[in-house]
Amino acid sequence: MRALIRGVALRRLRLEPGRSALLTLGVALGVAVFVAVQALNQTALSSLGGVSQVAAGSAALEIDGGAGGVPLSLLERVRATEGVRAAAPALARYAREAPPDAGGDSGSVSTERVLVLGIDVRDAASTLPDADDSVQVDPVRLLSPDAAVVSARLLERRGLEIGSQLELFLADGRRAFTIAGSFQPHGPISLAAGGDIVVLDLALAMKVFATDGRVDRIAIALGKGADSDEVARRLRSFLAPALDAKPPGKAVKSEALLGTMQLGLQLASLLALFIGIFLIYNAMSIAVVRRRPEIGVLRAVGTTKRQLALLFFAEAAAFGLAGSALGIFLGWLLAQAALGGVNSQVSQLYATLDARTAVLSPLAIVLGLLVGPLATVIATAPPVYQALTIAPVEAARKDLPRRDPRGALVKLAVLGGIVLLACAVGFFASSKDGFGLIGGAVIQAGIAGGAAAIAPLGSFALFGRVRPLLARIFGPVGALAADNILARPGRAGVTVAALMVALGGVLGISGLVTSLRGAVESWVNQVLSADIYAAASTPLGSQTNTLLRSSVADEIKTIEGVEAVYPLRFVFEDVEARPGNGLAKTAPALLVAVDVDFLGRRAHMPISDCLPEGPEAALGEVVKGDAVAVSTNLARHRGFSAGERISIRTPQGEWRPRVAICVSDFSSEHGCIFVDLPEYARRWSDTNVNAFDLFCKKGATDPEMKKTVERLRSRFGPRYDLFFTQSSAFRLRILSVVESAFAVTYSMQIVAIGVALLGVVTTMFAAILERTRDIGVLRAVGASRGHIRRAVVTEAFLLGAVASGFAVTTGGAIGITLVTRVISGEYGWELEYVFPWKQAIFGACSATVLATIAGALPAARAARVKIVEALAYA
Repeated sequence: MRALIRGVALRRLRLEPGRSALLTLGVALGVAVFVAVQALNQTALSSLGGVSQVAAGSAALEIDGGAGGVPLSLLERVRATEGVRAAAPALARYAREAPPDAGGDSGSVSTERVLVLGIDVRDAASTLPDADDSVQVDPVRLLSPDAAVVSARLLERRGLEIGSQLELFLADGRRAFTIAGSFQPHGPISLAAGGDIVVLDLALAMKVFATDGRVDRIAIALGKGADSDEVARRLRSFLAPALDAKPPGKAVKSEALLGTMQLGLQLASLLALFIGIFLIYNAMSIAVVRRRPEIGVLRAVGTTKRQLALLFFAEAAAFGLAGSALGIFLGWLLAQAALGGVNSQVSQLYATLDARTAVLSPLAIVLGLLVGPLATVIATAPPVYQALTIAPVEAARKDLPRRDPRGALVKLAVLGGIVLLACAVGFFASSKDGFGLIGGAVIQAGIAGGAAAIAPLGSFALFGRVRPLLARIFGPVGALAADNILARPGRAGVTVAALMVALGGVLGISGLVTSLRGAVESWVNQVLSADIYAAASTPLGSQTNTLLRSSVADEIKTIEGVEAVYPLRFVFEDVEARPGNGLAKTAPALLVAVDVDFLGRRAHMPISDCLPEGPEAALGEVVKGDAVAVSTNLARHRGFSAGERISIRTPQGEWRPRVAICVSDFSSEHGCIFVDLPEYARRWSDTNVNAFDLFCKKGATDPEMKKTVERLRSRFGPRYDLFFTQSSAFRLRILSVVESAFAVTYSMQIVAIGVALLGVVTTMFAAILERTRDIGVLRAVGASRGHIRRAVVTEAFLLGAVASGFAVTTGGAIGITLVTRVISGEYGWELEYVFPWKQAIFGACSATVLATIAGALPAARAARVKIVEALAYA
């Protein structure tokens, strides 16, 4: 085997360094997307779960109260529980830094988020988590009522020192703290907010966050020999149903919230690997065909099929391993580049995420090192099998006539047709409840795989039909390009299939975004009736906004031009899920606390179901407090209907309000529950708010509203970090969120297109090597270098154009499946599919141009072929 490796494999590596580099790069890009997705998913979960770990420290158990928090009054009873050695209450919340000269959108200075940790500094059980001996504290300043201990990283970034003032935006607005000490965080806390940590005394933290005697969690340390399950059982015996005692850091709710985003990214990474397999197959089939004479000679001198197979598979695995090693590094860079988009997406849609560095876990590295070699071996198997089935005598002949490929292409197309037929049957046989994410992924993979199997035969038939037209349009160059493709339809078909699947995946997501954007645009035009929208810390209202006291609404009312102000509160809370619907017993939904009477009078909610008494009576029931309104997607997804009762977790225990009305809403894919604001304040003991709807004086003109906005910004931006947006601009912001939610997925799929374009380069280089003698003959009979160059570029153009045309159909099928079956079944939204014509035209043109450009380098190589050397080429 060593002789085979030196004489065959290593020799080819020396002779064909370009092919080796392209193959390695193709594997690397496919692995890079895979690794980047693993890193992004792990980073999101680690960052969200890390906040809990920071507050719990090394505790064995924690009592978590969800959005409502844990009453501090429980602390003594918890400490008195058998098996509990110590219990420490803690608050862990994100806050925005307050720059000295601006806030909100009143200035151009951007603010950073920090993690504020509230602990009882007088309690020995509450110590700075994961801090080393570098803790420095000024005992005199620590006695100050506004004292804070901050991380060394934050001090360095802001150029501060002990004794300096640090301002943050909190429930009462801008608040200054005196830096009384610093520490160097380690472990999970060093990852939260990039290590920008501010530690406050618990009493001060509860005051500035306006939690009114509630903390986020109580961390519990167990006595020696105590069983955690038994202690948790004792604690649950007196805890309210809304509270739970469990090991810290499990982040179950985070996993539930991020599940859809994570699976979408996983699908994008698998697409990149799928395209990479096409590229590897193409490159390895070229290598095997070029080595066929060598295979014949080796077989004739006694080399066994098993030895040759091991040689090729070992070579493929080596390429895969080299590509994987490079791909892991590129994947980390890609994850780091995409981290800002993931932070924005998760923070806007789910929960505050402020990860600064992508986490590349050992498992992701191991998986990255495995998938590259595995993909190359899988892609190498078909050409190796085909080469080893040729008899040694035939393989050694250089003049062996080419096999007619049409039989194999027909068989492959029949297989693809069967797969597509199965997908069609499954599509039309399914209901609007759809397939779910997993089933939808299988159907989409079937569509892409079936179309890819048909593409080689389709390309062969199409080029055969249009060859005369190409000859008339491009002259001899067009005819030559078509003949070159028809001479090797399998290889050209694989290239077309790879580019088709990559572009089709992008167009499928584009169709989903276009359809969703149209539905959301129609929805916002109906329900968003306020003249101005205000939200703290971000332009859009969501559960991740800085919480403000509801009294801020009274201050806003005093501004000239403002007639009415309605506060809003957003929070994710657990809601009962019906058995048998594929969900856990409880699952998170977005709770929206709003003045329901205002909602009924001012907005035009698209009602899908309500109590028999009618919409007005139904809204009246919600205002009374024993009923709620729910979004249609929540009702469909959880199996609720108007008149039924649902179970919601609250700090006071289980609440079972009646569903009075169902409305179409796109605020969250997890579904929404609308609660009257006073009822929320009573049951959750929480009067803080996230955002405000503002109405100007009746008949106010647009210029007058703009002046009102400027007055609001100058007064409340620097004080409360409020963003004020007029209704028209606010609608555009919401629509931009729809598109940005898929930005990371788009970026991953664009890399997949890059992998497919590498396939074009590889195919063209291989074709030139195989046609070296033909090129020499053409040059000998009068063809110029320009003719050869244009023929190769035209060939690349034709491959890109045909792949783009096929991708439009494939992308449409994937998009229809996504919109009408996956989204409907998974999120409960009923959307009408809208084909993304603009994106399809732009994508097809771009892919064709890029494929043409990709053919330029091989074309230059072909044009440099010398006639004498080409005619002597064997």
